[in-house]
Amino acid sequence: MPIVHMKAFPKPFRIKGVTVSKSLELAKKSLYEAWFNALVLSPFYQEAIKTNTFVNADVKRTYDLFGNLSGLSFEKWWIGGGYRIFKEEKPFNRVSIGRQFNKCGESVPVLSVDIPLDVSPQLLREQLEDLLKSHHPNYKKYDRWQATTAKAKLKATRLTFQSIDLCLQVYKKFLDMQKKDNVLLYKIGEDLGLNPKLNVLPTDLRAIASIKKIKMSNTVSEYLEKAKNIVAHATECNFPVTKNHHWYQKKKRAVRGKYDRF
Repeated sequence: MPIVHMKAFPKPFRIKGVTVSKSLELAKKSLYEAWFNALVLSPFYQEAIKTNTFVNADVKRTYDLFGNLSGLSFEKWWIGGGYRIFKEEKPFNRVSIGRQFNKCGESVPVLSVDIPLDVSPQLLREQLEDLLKSHHPNYKKYDRWQATTAKAKLKATRLTFQSIDLCLQVYKKFLDMQKKDNVLLYKIGEDLGLNPKLNVLPTDLRAIASIKKIKMSNTVSEYLEKAKNIVAHATECNFPVTKNHHWYQKKKRAVRGKYDRF
């Protein structure tokens, strides 16, 4: 059974690697599953699958990597080969005892040091830290995602699976309501418990209920805007990203674009 290395896994598993079956366990509720879920929910991606047409090269690249996700669960897709787009093409380089040749490969710059073992570990760590500050080219701004050798590259982010998943749940309910032509944003917030203090109670006066609905709708709108951007960028092989995507314009345009309805 092959051993795979994944950047988004916890450190022990990221370094030593895991089997494919173990990788599924670690991939659940990770950024890997969040990307999959965003594409399953993406109207843009579903339209590309249905029509086999791609509005740009980035959407085509996403499709070439993830494939047709119709009717697939994350588990089935991952074990069926989905894990391959996230696995590192080569194991991570590790600190090792020096030899007469560069184990990391000729193209990998290394820093060789002699470590005196009659010095306290704390002092050694301090000295190694100073060495890295002086010699590592990306010490302050090292982006481990840019250093990946995987085919599908995640972006550096503070977003978690849980925060992305909540946004996607809001978006899914919004799309479901659109199909029924009955979009009530405040109801989405109540159903998902976004802010229980803003739930309308039977005992609320009409004015209080109206204020609550407005505030809850504003809360939902914030989640919805973020979800739309996440989904759009994910479709263009850019994940996870929440900045405004050009498929969603706040100002109305004279001519409706292909994706305005989503």
